[in-house]
Amino acid sequence: MAQDIIPVKPSPVRTQSSHGFDEGFTRNNPIAELEVQDGEVLNQYNFNGNLFFDVKLSDDLVWSTKGAYKFDYDYYKNQRIQYDEYNYRTGEYLRTTRDPSQLTVDNVWSKQTTLFSTLTYSKLIGDHDFKVLGGYSQEGFDRNFTRSQRTGIPNRNITDLEGVNSENQFTTGFSESWAIQSFFGRANYNYKEKYLIEANLRGDISSRFAKGNRLGIFPSVSAGWRLDKEDLFQDIEAVSELKLRGSWGQLGNQNIGIDVQDDELNSGIYPYQSTLSFDQFGYPFGSSVLAGVGLRSLVDSDITWETTTVTDFGVDFSLFNRKLYGSVDYYVKETVDILRQLQVDESSGLNPPVVNQGAMTNKGWDIVIGHNNSINDDLRYSINGNVSWFKNRLKTFGEP
Repeated sequence: MAQDIIPVKPSPVRTQSSHGFDEGFTRNNPIAELEVQDGEVLNQYNFNGNLFFDVKLSDDLVWSTKGAYKFDYDYYKNQRIQYDEYNYRTGEYLRTTRDPSQLTVDNVWSKQTTLFSTLTYSKLIGDHDFKVLGGYSQEGFDRNFTRSQRTGIPNRNITDLEGVNSENQFTTGFSESWAIQSFFGRANYNYKEKYLIEANLRGDISSRFAKGNRLGIFPSVSAGWRLDKEDLFQDIEAVSELKLRGSWGQLGNQNIGIDVQDDELNSGIYPYQSTLSFDQFGYPFGSSVLAGVGLRSLVDSDITWETTTVTDFGVDFSLFNRKLYGSVDYYVKETVDILRQLQVDESSGLNPPVVNQGAMTNKGWDIVIGHNNSINDDLRYSINGNVSWFKNRLKTFGEP
C-alpha cells in the first residue's frame, strides 16, 4: 500500500502561520518547513593592517619595527516566529511551537594590536663575527559582546526590536581584555663558521596573573661545532658535513584556557580573580524569588607562569657529497608548575581553582635519515625517513 504524501499547501481551514503535519510529526509540510525557518542575518566586517620599517642607523646598527592591527565586528539577528501545528487530515490542533516568538540581536567586536621592535648590532672583526639584538614586543586584545532580545513578535514582517513590545525584554553582555609585554635579547658569536654560540634572555609580563606574579624570566643558550671545518676532516672526502650541537633553554606558558560563552565570562581569562554571577542565583524572599549575586569559582591568587626546560644534544651529518644525510637528537623536556584545575569535592558547589601544581618529564630520541641522488640532468630523487622514541613520566600531580 502506497504511503500518503502530506500536501504541500496548508489546508484552507488553516490560518496564517498554521501548517499541516502528520500525527507523529515525521512527515512535514514542505511549505511549512520553509516558512517557519529562523529569519537570520549575519554581517561580518574585518580589517587587518600591517606596517613595518627598517632603518639603518649605521653600517653596523639596524632598527626594525613591525606593527599590526586587527579589527572584527559581527552583527547577528535571529527571528523565531511561533506557529501552530495541525493534523493535516482532520484539522485537529496539535501544538504550538516556539512559544513565544522572539527577536534577538547580537553585537560582537574585537580588536588585537601587536608591536614588535628590535635593534640589531653586527660586527665582523677578522674571523670573529658578532651579533647582538635587543627587542621589545607587546600584544593586546579587547572584545565586547552585547545581546538584546524581545519576545512576542506579532508577525514575520517585524524585523527590528523597536517594533516589538518592550514589556518582555532581555539584555546581557560582557567585555574582556588581556595584554602581554616582552623584553628580549640575543647574542651570537661565530668563528670561521666553525664554532657557534648563541645566548638568549627574555622577560614576559602577563596581565593574566596577579601583580607580583606577572613577570617570567626565561633564558636559553646553544652551541655548535662544525667538525667538518677542522683540518682533521679536510682529507676525508666522504664527510661533507659534520656538526655537533647542544642547547638548553626555558619557555613559559600563560595559556590556562580562554573560553568565553556569549553572556558568560569564563574564569579562564583571569583565573586568579574571583568571579561573581548575577544570573545563576536566586534567593527566596516571602513568596518571590529575587535575583542575587554569588561566587562562581574558587581561586588561587598566587598562580604564575608554567615553565618548561628543554635540554637537547644532537649531531647533523652529510656524507658522500651530500647524497646521504641525517641527524640524531636526544632530548629531555621537563615541565614544572603546570597550570591546571585542582580537584575539588562537588559538594563545594563551586568550580575548581586554577593552580600551579604538577611536574612532567619527557625524554626521547629523534633520528632522521635521508638520501639524495641524480640519475641525470632531468631526473632526481630523494628518500627520507624518521624514527622517534620517547617516554613521558608524570612526576607529581597534586598534593602527595
